[in-house]
Order: sequence, then C-alpha cells, then structure tokens
Amino acid sequence: MIIPVTVSDIPTGTASVTFTVTPGSATYGKNARVAGADIGGKQSGTLTWTSGGTRTKNVTIPVWPDTVHEGNETFTVTIATPNGVSIVRATGTGTIIDDD
Repeated sequence: MIIPVTVSDIPTGTASVTFTVTPGSATYGKNARVAGADIGGKQSGTLTWTSGGTRTKNVTIPVWPDTVHEGNETFTVTIATPNGVSIVRATGTGTIIDDD
C-alpha cells in the first residue's frame, strides 16, 4: 500500500519529516512468513525533499496476503518532526480490505 506525503510547495533548500507506522487492527510482521502478520516494511523513517524535486514522497507499506477470513484491518502513518515544512495533516489511516 502506498501512502503519499505531499508538500504544498517544493522547498528552495532541503525539507524533511519523520514517519511512524503504527498497527491498528492490522498486525505487523517483518516479512510474510510471520504467522498472522498483515503488514510489514519500515516502521519508521525520514522523507526528504530538495529543491528541484517532486512535491510527493511515498511511504510504502507491504501488505502480506493470507487466506484467513477476517474483517477489514487498519494501520496509521504519523508524520512528525518537520524540518523546513509545516504539517497540515499529521496522520493517515490505511485500510486493508479483506479479500478472503
């Protein structure tokens, strides 16, 4: 799943934010082999923009397939620690739609 993070203007220098992925009803597992895991990937990191770059950076959350019938599950991506930008919307929620 791709969560876009967009700045309103491309910075004239360098700007960055940190992100944290928090499982809600979804379960984190480092890889798809972890029993019961729904999502994986980096649990935190930094997104950096430079002048001349694009306005949008992505946080990519791998969604692990399973064959267990379960309801939709969620996780949250939180943006913090702005450097050179201000945060308008600090959280986003990803929803994994059950396909079993």
